[in-house]
Amino acid sequence: MIAIDTNLLVYAHRRESQAHGVAFGILRTLAEGDSAWAIPWPCCYEFLSVVTNPPDLEGSRHIAGTGLATDRSLDRVAFK
Repeated sequence: MIAIDTNLLVYAHRRESQAHGVAFGILRTLAEGDSAWAIPWPCCYEFLSVVTNPPDLEGSRHIAGTGLATDRSLDRVAFK
């Protein structure tokens, strides 16, 4: 089972992203292929939150209704 991450969904959605083509291609390959895949429920919520709440001018992204913000520098962290 392949689990689709929020970042992949966001990059596939945002055409202005440098990673759009690759992310969209991965999703298309999965959708048209025979491999089992799924989008975990938390990733659906995160995707909707990210694409409907633009970042503020200071570079932080506020998490709606919580008073919390995430630092945009974390968007560049990659885990291997």
